[in-house]
Amino acid sequence: MWKAALFPILINTAAGIANSNKDLVEMARAFGANRFNLFWKVMVPDALPSILSGLRIGAAISTVGTVIAELTMVQSGLGGLLVAAGNRFQMDKYFAVVIVLMALGTLITAPLRFTENRVARWRVSLRDET
Repeated sequence: MWKAALFPILINTAAGIANSNKDLVEMARAFGANRFNLFWKVMVPDALPSILSGLRIGAAISTVGTVIAELTMVQSGLGGLLVAAGNRFQMDKYFAVVIVLMALGTLITAPLRFTENRVARWRVSLRDET
């Protein structure tokens, strides 16, 4: 399911690079930075919050895609357990799988969100402006 996660990561990375701080890029050029250093030392660090947002969105999409694939194709896995419990009206097992899926989603996105907040600490958020 990496194909489902590829496009959100690429789109957010490209948007982050394209929207990098023009003043920083101009200053680095004025100090004689070549294209390699300009990209890796100015543009990528400035785009890192966007890249991590893309990773977080991609992780969520790939997790949902994997469960949907298991729902339709496989008799095992979390999706298979969900279908089997739903068909037999075993609500305790059904909700146990839902809780496991919620925990899995939290375990995948929480470290990425923490890293995103840690890396983008210097950025001004909407909460700070009010």
